[in-house]
Amino acid sequence: MSVFPVAVRLKSYDATVTSSKRLLSSRLIFLGFTLIALSTVIFVARLLSQRVYDIPGYRWYVQLVMEMLAPIFAASGWWFLRQLEAKDSDQRSLLAKAYLLLGLEFSASCIVQLLQISSALFADPNTAQFWPATLGSGIGAVGFFLASRVVATVDLATADT
Repeated sequence: MSVFPVAVRLKSYDATVTSSKRLLSSRLIFLGFTLIALSTVIFVARLLSQRVYDIPGYRWYVQLVMEMLAPIFAASGWWFLRQLEAKDSDQRSLLAKAYLLLGLEFSASCIVQLLQISSALFADPNTAQFWPATLGSGIGAVGFFLASRVVATVDLATADT
């Protein structure tokens, strides 16, 4: 008889830990996207302040628009992915793999950003856009990896209670 309350408390504790990990991963991913968006704002402001838009050709305009839209598309995709709920272990596995691959993509972006940084100075105007993107990609990667672990380890029997 005394084992039953302990089991209930353990299930409650597991649900609380899972919920807090899920919240932490969401916050880290959101912070990552926010920093990447800040990087895009810095990039656009830098280009406009240098009057680079006088350069003839469509490549500059396409790059400018794509730099602004890419984080919005990625954040929107993540938001829709968050709306999915795994009903069985196969779906849970697929969802965990999706988060893992997004974490790998963010890790690769972080590495690319690190390779593009030519100066370690935060105030250097030539590298100002890379620091928020690097931090955002790194933080977002941690969030996606954590989300992958949370989805992979959640107990479907206790998740519904």
